[in-house]
Amino acid sequence: MSERYTLKLDRYSSHQQIAAWLNQHKHELATDRPCVVYDVGCARGFLGQLLSSESFVLYGMDLDPDAVDIAGAYYDL
Repeated sequence: MSERYTLKLDRYSSHQQIAAWLNQHKHELATDRPCVVYDVGCARGFLGQLLSSESFVLYGMDLDPDAVDIAGAYYDL
């Protein structure tokens, strides 16, 4: 697992942009049920960290078993 990438918390990071968009549109995406997010290539679960306190059902998958172990705290894997 690459330790090079870290979660950036500034509003211009890709993870922050995706999380903001999902939060803004979640009621349009799933009006009568929880909004489901599939994060393919979830790595260590950065997007899941940002969305875990929101009303999303999160599923993640990654090829790196070490990353999946870490991401499991935020996703149903």
